[in-house]
Amino acid sequence: MKYYWPLIWIMPGLLSCTEVTDGKVSRSPHAASGTMPAGPPVDKNRTNSKTLACTFTGYNDDGDYTQLSCRNGEDHYYFINDRNEDRSLLRGDQIRVQWKEDTIYIAGDGERPELAKWVMAVRKIKDGAVSLFREKYKKELTYWWAGNDEYSDDYKKKLYRMVEYYLAGAENKLLQLATEGNEDIGFSIEEQEREQRQYTVLGLSVSPGNHSAGPIQWLYYDREQEQLYAYDLPNDRLVLFDPGY
Repeated sequence: MKYYWPLIWIMPGLLSCTEVTDGKVSRSPHAASGTMPAGPPVDKNRTNSKTLACTFTGYNDDGDYTQLSCRNGEDHYYFINDRNEDRSLLRGDQIRVQWKEDTIYIAGDGERPELAKWVMAVRKIKDGAVSLFREKYKKELTYWWAGNDEYSDDYKKKLYRMVEYYLAGAENKLLQLATEGNEDIGFSIEEQEREQRQYTVLGLSVSPGNHSAGPIQWLYYDREQEQLYAYDLPNDRLVLFDPGY
């Protein structure tokens, strides 16, 4: 597996591209139906820029510099995204990124300048699995959490999209039937430790109502590694969820 990093430290992500060189119960606060264009068309005349076609995997707006990531197979790519304000892409969307090298400044190191890959423009060229899931499943997911736990709005939004990502490729037959039938789906949020690692655990339920329905699938999210696992109950193990988008 090859990883291509900008010249700053970031949390591991899930993105890659093929380079084509060229001159809470709460209703979701964000789950809009459909998709929107992801930024302006690529400008082929920008000096010294390159173009990459890849599969979008996520945004990271938590660091000194915002980032956009994408993937192609096992290869993952990360770009500085400060010049692009659009956040409408969904995981699995096929995109074309125009980027060029420009300067960043490393915090805590005397503001030392370094070159990194900056996004100049990005365009969606094809809907991915989550976009197609939203077209098929017309309801909003609901979610809730224990009173002792506090989660930021941004993190709850991230978890919401994580569940959408799972549902788009879930092998659980009950969840597949629920999405096809547009049944109510919800999930609980809690923190658990397993094998000396901390996870945010999501319990997915169909027709949750007043939270009386038990979860039919548990998901474990490793925030540090940014990896999602499905819990295999018969074998009491976590299985990495990686459908390839």
